[in-house]
Amino acid sequence: MNQKNSRRPRLSDSAAPAALLAAALALLALPAPAPSQQPDAAGAATPEAAVRGLFDAMRSADSAAARNYLHPDARLQRPVEEDGEQALSVSGVGGWLRSIGGAEPGQLDEEIWDLEVRRDGRLATAWMQYAFYLDGELHHCGVNAFQLVRLEGGWVAFSIADTSREQGCQGPPGGREGGTAGGR
Repeated sequence: MNQKNSRRPRLSDSAAPAALLAAALALLALPAPAPSQQPDAAGAATPEAAVRGLFDAMRSADSAAARNYLHPDARLQRPVEEDGEQALSVSGVGGWLRSIGGAEPGQLDEEIWDLEVRRDGRLATAWMQYAFYLDGELHHCGVNAFQLVRLEGGWVAFSIADTSREQGCQGPPGGREGGTAGGR
């Protein structure tokens, strides 16, 4: 093989900027990473801050802020009874976010207390008691169990399971504190 044919062609000085522009435009045309690979969220500095931030956003009727604390693939789970059979209800967070966005500020308020977080590296579990208030009235209560992951943007919930009962509910110890989701 002769030397002349084995060399790479060189761009002239005038063609180089056009080639760089074409390469940059080609990169912009590539599809974005799948949602499950990238958080669609700002996240929070700690798992506790993600939990509290999510309920503060709900209380403010701010679905965009609530989304910041949820992984795009997050799921809600609740043990239920259907036709006398025990089952597990599983759904995405889209409906919940729509209800948050459709509420008036203060209409939905979930008070939490006894928040316990266990963490190992980038994985955390948060367990807490809650009382849910609708239009200022105690509606139901139970326990929340969050699974959270720390991504580049911070901590986000990827799974939220809860129990729900309407009988025997009590608000936070010491009473309701006017709509803060602090760790009471």
